[in-house]
Amino acid sequence: MYKWTKTAIARQIFATITSYIAVLTAPALLFWLSPYSLKLTTGENPELTQFEMAALITLIDFGTCAFSIPVGMLADSYGRRTTLLISGILAASVWFVCLFTKHIVVLFIARLLQGAYLATVDVVSPVYIAEICGAKRRGTFGGFFNVFWNLGTLYAFINSDYLPFDEYTITLMLLPVLFCSTFVFMPESPYYYFMKNEPDKAKSSLQWVRCGEDIEVEYKEIEEAVREDMKNAGSWKDLIATKEDRRALYIVLIVLTTRYLIGLTVVVAYAENIFAKAGQQMFTPNQQSIGLALLFTVSSAAASFFSDIVGRRKLLIYSLIGTAISNAIIAVYFGLLELTSLQVTPYVWIMYAGTLGYCIFTTVGPAMLVPTMRAEFFPSHTRSKGVAMTNLIALIFLLVQEITFPIIAAEIGIYFNFIIFGTVATIGCIFVTIYVPESAGKTLAEVNQTVKDIVLH
Repeated sequence: MYKWTKTAIARQIFATITSYIAVLTAPALLFWLSPYSLKLTTGENPELTQFEMAALITLIDFGTCAFSIPVGMLADSYGRRTTLLISGILAASVWFVCLFTKHIVVLFIARLLQGAYLATVDVVSPVYIAEICGAKRRGTFGGFFNVFWNLGTLYAFINSDYLPFDEYTITLMLLPVLFCSTFVFMPESPYYYFMKNEPDKAKSSLQWVRCGEDIEVEYKEIEEAVREDMKNAGSWKDLIATKEDRRALYIVLIVLTTRYLIGLTVVVAYAENIFAKAGQQMFTPNQQSIGLALLFTVSSAAASFFSDIVGRRKLLIYSLIGTAISNAIIAVYFGLLELTSLQVTPYVWIMYAGTLGYCIFTTVGPAMLVPTMRAEFFPSHTRSKGVAMTNLIALIFLLVQEITFPIIAAEIGIYFNFIIFGTVATIGCIFVTIYVPESAGKTLAEVNQTVKDIVLH
């Protein structure tokens, strides 16, 4: 190993970056066909019908739903590292097959398998990072999940703008290859080894990621916490088996529900329609997509350093207040545009300003913190199961919003969607203030103890 990896911080950075190359792959895979939807339905190889293209774009969501719980079980049975590596091989293999086979049935199967990869990244990557990072760095490194996700989106959009379909697919296939070739050198989570009653391997893993630091206290804390947690290990009922388990699930669901019902994903998906409805387009549709991805990347990169300094709870509260205000600005603009005869299009910059604030606040708070908080509030014996279950719930929320957003826009008006998003942000802020404790700067064992203390009092 290189000299620069002979410190704990360097090794944790190295482990985070290599594991998050898997996250970089995920949005590239998710948006694989979207930039080519017009070209592939008007003659470019492979030529597809409008129905086939729509089915292929949405099929990955059903694959992600179907595999969310199984990958959580695999992570507990075979390890976080092993599960991620297998998924990387799967992603590269699927794209390789798609380069040489354009049959629609093969593409349908490929999208389902890509959904399995997406589920693995969503469920296992945050768990792995939470379990190997130190308490003072977990928020920052956990926040990188969103940074790499946005970088992957940016990578896909830019390449799709300049390359033919097959060459574009090759550039995306390089990402899982890079992931597997680097992540294979990373250690397994010490928590997993304790769960499998392999303390020697757990100690070696912890020594690697805490290079040069005294690990005895942390080692004993993890061992004791996992041993206590595993006494209750059994079925999926463990998520609600005790008051502590139910409280942990409740806390995560508050944060998760707020994040996935404030409309962030559907606003990105329907950005072209929203900007077109606004009356004046300052940029082309592709420029808007790249601009949004760049904005999300910069915002998440800057914000990732604040969750350990400011604290998860405060950052959530402040960002949700900003999200509610931004939604109010957008709702007022579209309300005046759709419900009155006032000429508001000359002031379209107000809508853009509201959208800018919306993107920044949602990225700084809910979008960045959900991966970290999902992984740290569940105890070790339900961590993978809890993240898998809440991932499935999040996907259901997304599917509901994807269906209802255009219906509400057509039947009532776009403005009403933003009223809903702002209301959710306001209610979420209240619930976070009352029920969500601070977890920044605490070990995973200390976070779980905090939840137990809340229940006792």
